[in-house]
Amino acid sequence: MARIRTGDGGHRLTIKSLARRGVGAVHRRLELEGDAARAEDAEEPEDGTGHVDTGEVGDPRGWPPSPARDRLLDAIGTDPLVTLATLRQRRLQRDVAVGASVVELSLDEVEVARPGGRPERWVELECELRSGTEADLAALGVLLSRRPDLAPATSSKLERALIVASASFTER
Repeated sequence: MARIRTGDGGHRLTIKSLARRGVGAVHRRLELEGDAARAEDAEEPEDGTGHVDTGEVGDPRGWPPSPARDRLLDAIGTDPLVTLATLRQRRLQRDVAVGASVVELSLDEVEVARPGGRPERWVELECELRSGTEADLAALGVLLSRRPDLAPATSSKLERALIVASASFTER
């Protein structure tokens, strides 16, 4: 899966493996990152949403070299990039100490565009181990699992967005 995200640093390409390994709410997957546009092209969209149309970032062959770009080019060959789903997200991030570890907590308000319809919205809390041990991350997971108002996600944001997008196509 390829994601293009826009933020203060411009457009960033992230290649993520779809296969997620792990137990419970803890997942591991390959992630590669690189710049997704030439520096002069990396501007925040005028609407301030962070949404990037694939046409706005140009041909990936012109992006700075990176392992992420190389993997993307291997996957698409000569085909152009195509937007499968559009997600908008507001993220509040904080680093917290858990035992001897640092965990990044991200509270995401997610919105998936639905052509001609009301957008699908949800909120997610992500915990990413920045440094330290997986045991500390697991201990935080146990604490969070005890909260009745929280439940582990059973699908990724992309999987949910593709379901919303495919429902939009079948409703036409």
